[in-house]
Amino acid sequence: MGQLLHNVHVLTMNPSLDRFDNGCVAIEGHTILAVGDAGLAERLLIPGLINAHTHIGMIPFRSLGDDVPDRLRRLLFPLESVMTADLVKASARYACCEMLLAGTTTFVDMYYFEDDVAQVVKETGMRAWLGETVIDFPTCDSPEPHGGLEYAKHFIPAWLGED
Repeated sequence: MGQLLHNVHVLTMNPSLDRFDNGCVAIEGHTILAVGDAGLAERLLIPGLINAHTHIGMIPFRSLGDDVPDRLRRLLFPLESVMTADLVKASARYACCEMLLAGTTTFVDMYYFEDDVAQVVKETGMRAWLGETVIDFPTCDSPEPHGGLEYAKHFIPAWLGED
């Protein structure tokens, strides 16, 4: 069954950046069927926002040591070394909910346990470009330096082609 969003200001992202101050949008599934003028507008309708740089598994470390010189090596890398898949997954759920509430529907992420992040993305219906961390020392999800490359051998084929 289709959906009609009405009484909205519509800002399109088409080549001419059309705008409808008293707009409506007809949707069927994931397809926009029509956009146009409708009547009195009370809300603003824009495309979902895109966050182009995230590490959503790092939610537990938000603002930790922002004012500390070399905080990556002094604070974050030691804490990340004991990070777990469960904590990354819980952090991803929190971050996805927070982004959706703010109008963000798509994000680009790089961190650890990206299989778990991908599962959360699928559960929430968001869209994401995900990549496993590749770094020159052992990490929480790989005992070898550059282990993210080995992780990617499973991760890429497992999620390739997902919406």
